[in-house]
Amino acid sequence: GSASSAKHSRKKSPRCRIRNKHKKEEKSPEEAGEQEREKEARGGGGRNGIQQPKSWAAEQVITSNNFCNDSVFWTILANGLNFQIEHHLFPGVNHEYLPLLRPIVQQTCAEFGVQYKSFDSMAEITSATLRYYRGLAPQQ
Repeated sequence: GSASSAKHSRKKSPRCRIRNKHKKEEKSPEEAGEQEREKEARGGGGRNGIQQPKSWAAEQVITSNNFCNDSVFWTILANGLNFQIEHHLFPGVNHEYLPLLRPIVQQTCAEFGVQYKSFDSMAEITSATLRYYRGLAPQQ
């Protein structure tokens, strides 16, 4: 009766309007397809064309960089943490064994299409890091 009609005739509170304002708008299949094509053109989507992770393990690889893996000097100085990718995938493994995991991880990344980033020198990784930082800065 009257209680239900009064319930339906009430105006929405401002809080409800604010909440509804943030609802995700539905995109047409054409718009969604165009966005996906743009992401692919940028290298997989995300900020600055950074490949988006497909899993926890892929995220560890994508967000890590190895450096100077063939350098005994850097391996000793970095205590094996120049094998960042392997370290992030297997944090409990002693650093002495990380170089042994590298070929297995590289092969697995190739098999699943995950970019494995390894830099041969400190200059290369420093340069890549600076390029990444410049990409984060707003363009003026």
